Amino acid sequence: MKMSLINKFGRSFLAVCLLLALFSISVAQADAYCSSSGRNVGYEWIDSIRIGTFNNVSGANAGYADFTSQTVDLAYGTNSITLTPGFRYGSYIEFWRIWIDFNQDGIFDADELLFDQSSRTAVAGEIMVPDDALPGSTRMRISMKWAGAPPACGTFSYGEVEDYTVQLSEPTATLGKISALAAGNDPELVFAADQDNQALYVISTSTQWIVDTVALPDPQPSAMDYSPADDKLYIVSASSGRITIVDPSNSQITRLPFSDTQTGTDIAVAPLLRKIFVLSPNGYDAYLTIVDMDSGAVILQDTVGGSSIAVDENSRMIFTGDRGLSPATIEKYYLDNDNGTYSLQQVQTIQAGSNGRKINISPDGLHIVYPCGGGNGAGYSIYDYDSTDLNTVLGEWDVGTYPNNAAFSPDGTVLFGTNGSPYDNYLYVMDAAGYQQINKLDFPNADDYAVFTPNSDGTVVVGFSYDTYYDDDYSLYFFTDLAD
Repeated sequence: MKMSLINKFGRSFLAVCLLLALFSISVAQADAYCSSSGRNVGYEWIDSIRIGTFNNVSGANAGYADFTSQTVDLAYGTNSITLTPGFRYGSYIEFWRIWIDFNQDGIFDADELLFDQSSRTAVAGEIMVPDDALPGSTRMRISMKWAGAPPACGTFSYGEVEDYTVQLSEPTATLGKISALAAGNDPELVFAADQDNQALYVISTSTQWIVDTVALPDPQPSAMDYSPADDKLYIVSASSGRITIVDPSNSQITRLPFSDTQTGTDIAVAPLLRKIFVLSPNGYDAYLTIVDMDSGAVILQDTVGGSSIAVDENSRMIFTGDRGLSPATIEKYYLDNDNGTYSLQQVQTIQAGSNGRKINISPDGLHIVYPCGGGNGAGYSIYDYDSTDLNTVLGEWDVGTYPNNAAFSPDGTVLFGTNGSPYDNYLYVMDAAGYQQINKLDFPNADDYAVFTPNSDGTVVVGFSYDTYYDDDYSLYFFTDLAD
């Protein structure tokens, strides 16, 4: 199933339940709002209103007009308005007020006064719909009065009142470029970092919806990893030298500095070692910063090759791969801790093809995959590198021409892959041990830009892609029939 435009669930489930519970009361009270009108419209009246894209030219209406058959769509947050008076003779200073019954109790309360201005001519401004306003349909009252501010209820000498129905709804959120996906402990949840909207999405794999959105403190989130032991997400950005740590259980954010001068291009978390590994750009190489997860202290900074990283906690081995470079290189390092002093020892370097992409490691730490656009060898296959000796190739997977992504299932039995051929937009499902194709699923624009991750039990793969040429079709995909 594909989801192109995502509706953010900004209003809580509780608010929706309250709305349903109050529905019959609200309907009964809709006709019970207090009356209000101007007694004389011979000199001035409400000539027109514009709120957002809604426009109504009403003219004089004997002091009161019931326009509740017309619905004004309002978004939570700010909405632009323009109110225009009409005059028979000369112009006068008119006082405008707008109320909206946000709690839908049939009363225009004092805190539901949204607009209060005066002018001889049209007035323009904004009205703010607060986050705690109940969603759905409710009443809006617009009043204009000469010689002082109009009341919410009652009559006054000169001026006019108009009532409208408003529909409160959160604006549809357009999905931006997803730079990283990560699975949580719960197979129901997958997390997505939106680079354009500076947001973290919590995605339900069963409903296939974004169920929560967390605003991130730093622009351009670039990479993310999840720590199952802590149930926390660790995010780096291309704009900051801080790690953003998100607790998905309560959306709480903490920030951990790792550099005053560097930014983040990739991150790997090693909860057993209690270490965070951050790569930062440094020309054709990278800076590797290692941070203690518990104290937040930087324990090591060193220069390494590559711009993507994978870590095997059991062997304390670190693997890096170049992205976009030819020839593409895999480098292997050992994190030594001799007498409490950390150091990085380079163990091995191999050339692994051309136009390298993101490096990954199997859950057991024994297999390295490093998809390259030009393939790892003479053809376009992805090699299964033995992590204990990168010169040993255990086998190879064929996921099509110009491989661009590869990742293992949580149990390591399946390899998922995509390629860069415009004629082969599929998610390949491969037998990790037998190197044979299990399935091939449609994945539009996977040749252009795509990221994906399996959920924690490997039953669903969540992917994202978009058309980079037309800057269009930003879409999430949910792959469930993996073995068919």
